[in-house]
Amino acid sequence: MFYYKIKTVASFFVLLFLVACSLPDKSKMSKSEISESPIIVKDDSTFQLSEPRVDSILEFESMITSIFEDSKGNIWFGSHCDGVCRYDGKQFTYFTIESGLPKKRNSELPYRNFWLGNSIRYIYEDDKGNMWFGTGDGVSKFDGNTFTTIHPKKESILITEQYEVVGKKLNVDWEKEYDALWFGAERNGVVRYDGYQLKHLRFPEPESEKDKPWSRFDTYSLYKDSHRNIWFGTESGGIFRYNQAAFTCINEQEEKGIVRSFFQDASGKIWISNVLLGLYCYDHTAYLSGEKALKNFTKEKGWYSLSEVRNNPLLDKSKMLDGIQTIAQDDDGNLWFGSYANGLWKYDGKEITHYHKENGLPSDTVKTIYKDKSGRMWFGIGEEKGYLYQFNGTSFEKFRGR
Repeated sequence: MFYYKIKTVASFFVLLFLVACSLPDKSKMSKSEISESPIIVKDDSTFQLSEPRVDSILEFESMITSIFEDSKGNIWFGSHCDGVCRYDGKQFTYFTIESGLPKKRNSELPYRNFWLGNSIRYIYEDDKGNMWFGTGDGVSKFDGNTFTTIHPKKESILITEQYEVVGKKLNVDWEKEYDALWFGAERNGVVRYDGYQLKHLRFPEPESEKDKPWSRFDTYSLYKDSHRNIWFGTESGGIFRYNQAAFTCINEQEEKGIVRSFFQDASGKIWISNVLLGLYCYDHTAYLSGEKALKNFTKEKGWYSLSEVRNNPLLDKSKMLDGIQTIAQDDDGNLWFGSYANGLWKYDGKEITHYHKENGLPSDTVKTIYKDKSGRMWFGIGEEKGYLYQFNGTSFEKFRGR
């Protein structure tokens, strides 16, 4: 399943964060670009910042939403309501709003109140070793000592104006723009940090959409593939792909759905989680040969989508392959698909194995899956409490630390 939509925390669900491994080279930027100062504001707090908590175990009071291994070998774990934790191989260091994450807005879930700054959706590192966190309360940079909140410029730019095609070349330095940090915007489009400022880029939307309290073009997911395309998944406005020549909706003739996740497998295919409609697979090789490139994997395998199960209570819910939040591939080539409330699937290229509470999965919520540099697979499993698991080939073992 997917996150139930609670408007008070919508900013968390639409704030997605994706970053490449390098920032733009200042020597290649124009004078006008260099002269623009970064929009960086340190949030004023009404409390004294405290030292982060250090512990020998990993345990959150909410689900694990993101995992990332940095250049120093530390592994970072982000949570839904409890901030972020750094594991250095020996101990766990916890960072929250009391440590400097943004503290401006709070919200509530049915089971608890929480600060949106403690909601961590994505974690990445820039080429200077700074850690970046996409939170429910904005973007935060951590230099190893201090957290800094970075705010976007007030004005926004229509993305098709920013990237108008001139002949076969864009009127911007595409290589530089690709390597910038890209985030999901709180309303329509994305925000991009080029190392100097954060700008809001809007997707084209009909006039009838502009006065609505929420936008179908809110960005739920971002992904960069190996061919230097950037993929954007929206609330229900479509699946957009951005390359060196065009900004394209690749499911223009399809139902739109809510796009939660992208992943490129070892063969180059792009897997797309389209909540309500099922799991899709995009094959660019098929596109080049004139064949249908975007296919609904869920339907092809004879499984059901979430919308089908909702509309027909007689369908077997155990045969539903949908609501996917995270996708990864292990060193053996198996693809793993984790969902919010319908367990975990493994696809070996032929067979699909469904893991859930009834056959040994600790929880039916698997919000994040991550493969580290050594090939280890990490599974963030659990809803009201977040735990970390590893798969031993037959069952899942809880990881608390060494």
